[in-house]
Amino acid sequence: MDKLDEEKELLERIFNQTIDIIIVKDWNGKFVKCSPSLAHLYNTTPEEMVGKDDFDFTGNKEQAEFFKKNAQAIMEKGQREIVIEESTNTENGEVRQFRSIKTPFINHRGEKQIIVVAQDITDIIKLQNEHQFILKAMKVGTWSWDVVNDKLEWSDANYEVFGIDKKDFSGAFDAWEKMVHPEYLKTVKLELQQALDGVRVFNTTFPILTPEKELRYIGGKGEVYRDQAGKPIKMIGVNWDKIVEHLNFLENEERKKILHHQAKLASIGQLAAGVGHEINNPLAIADGIVSILKSNLLKAGTIEIETLLTQLEKVTKAHQRIVKIVQGLKSFSRSDTEELELIDPLETINETLNMISDLYKNAGIEFLLDTTNYLKPVFIYANKGLLQQVFLNLFSNAKQALSRSKDKKIEITLEEKKQEIFIRVKDNGSGIPEEIKDRIFDPFFTTKDLNEGTGLGLSIVYSTVKEFKGKIILKSDVNIGTCFELSFPVVYQQKERQQEGA
Repeated sequence: MDKLDEEKELLERIFNQTIDIIIVKDWNGKFVKCSPSLAHLYNTTPEEMVGKDDFDFTGNKEQAEFFKKNAQAIMEKGQREIVIEESTNTENGEVRQFRSIKTPFINHRGEKQIIVVAQDITDIIKLQNEHQFILKAMKVGTWSWDVVNDKLEWSDANYEVFGIDKKDFSGAFDAWEKMVHPEYLKTVKLELQQALDGVRVFNTTFPILTPEKELRYIGGKGEVYRDQAGKPIKMIGVNWDKIVEHLNFLENEERKKILHHQAKLASIGQLAAGVGHEINNPLAIADGIVSILKSNLLKAGTIEIETLLTQLEKVTKAHQRIVKIVQGLKSFSRSDTEELELIDPLETINETLNMISDLYKNAGIEFLLDTTNYLKPVFIYANKGLLQQVFLNLFSNAKQALSRSKDKKIEITLEEKKQEIFIRVKDNGSGIPEEIKDRIFDPFFTTKDLNEGTGLGLSIVYSTVKEFKGKIILKSDVNIGTCFELSFPVVYQQKERQQEGA
């Protein structure tokens, strides 16, 4: 057997064993050759089908004529086409769907013929219809976006989700754009573009206005399909009415604000006595110096310039101390606002320490601030007041853990590497038992005595850090100490840090 005979035998074996239907027809729609899979479908043999047409086996004359006309049109064009078509057996009424690839050619006698490779997709379509029924019942719509031609295809359920009649939707991408609430259009288009660029997964919520100007919140998820070069060509996804979820989200956000406010009030209560003491100290210094200067002036009638300048410098430092404390309190009071801005965490830490350092010093606690690996100012997106509350809660937690320690230290370390800033708050206190580590960030969980804490401090720390796109890691050993490590993505970094007094 030569090579040509081997290849012919191989092709014949493939032809006879494939589960797909392979047909060769002439210009008049007569079968020239067909695979056993089609013959089996019609309960006959391939040999019996040769020279006959579809009508001889389906009993559907109109359908057989359609198949013939369609094949002739493709043979006239001389171009391959892919079509979805049905075949109906009039004897039993069975309808089957096929995805057919029809390729015209000229045989060795110069006659126009067509080869059809058809895949039976009946079960696939049934499954798709079942899925669409389930999705429609769940009020979930599906969509397909032809990125190249900027065309959208929607399932029937998607029209219900968007509250629009099918005939009023052109299928153009800009028709969808017109339904998105104008204040959110720029954002959701950016999220789509980022998905196409491979930067993020498309998973969002966006508001729309129906033709009746009804405001709805739509959930959207999508997946991008790309060609061999990685260029996006198609995106498919789902939409659903998210109004109930959105209202629950708003309700939870309102609850979170209330908890934040309650925790802040509790923190203010704890700070009140200490801050009052811190302000009273510099005020007492200033008042004492003024009294001495007044007494000397009354006795001597004059004061030496050097003595006067020295005493006035002490008053100035006392005043600056008060200003720093008040500035810290002002920043803390801003935690009721939701505005995010570029924040240097070190500056926020220093402001917090200005408020509480004397209070902690009186409790025998020493703060150690290490910025060795934080040479340049680093900025993150955060709310200054809320970030200050995070540090205040961590310091307060460390203070409690140090209550029975002799050498009481709170170490604060800042480190910037690989576009992230790491902030570690470490104490050498009692540590956290292994059995409660998993619950330490739960709301209202506390190991303090009744009326000594709200149980919200570390819960708020966790939620606030997450809100600022950060992470928090707890490391703790009983009788050794605890370390909370916060990390945030760097948004902006200055070239150099100004030297103190520069």
